[in-house]
Amino acid sequence: MAGPSPPEDRTPKSHIYLEDALILLGIVALFVLTVFFREETWGQVALVVLLLVMVVVFVRRLRRVHHAFTGQDEND
Repeated sequence: MAGPSPPEDRTPKSHIYLEDALILLGIVALFVLTVFFREETWGQVALVVLLLVMVVVFVRRLRRVHHAFTGQDEND
C-alpha cells in the first residue's frame, strides 16, 4: 500500500483554493447573470465564458481524482 505522494508531485494548495474560489464566484455570477442580465447580449457572452471556465475547472478536478484513484503520475 503506497503512502501519499511526495509534496513535489501534488497539486499546490494554492491551485486548489483558486479553483474553489472560481467555483464559488461562478455560482454567484450564474445567479446574477441569469436573474438580472439574461436578455443582454453581454450577459449571454458572460454566461458562455463562465461555462467554459467551469468546464476547465471540472475537468482538472476529475483528472486529479482519476490520478489519485489509479495512482498514475500526472506526467504519464
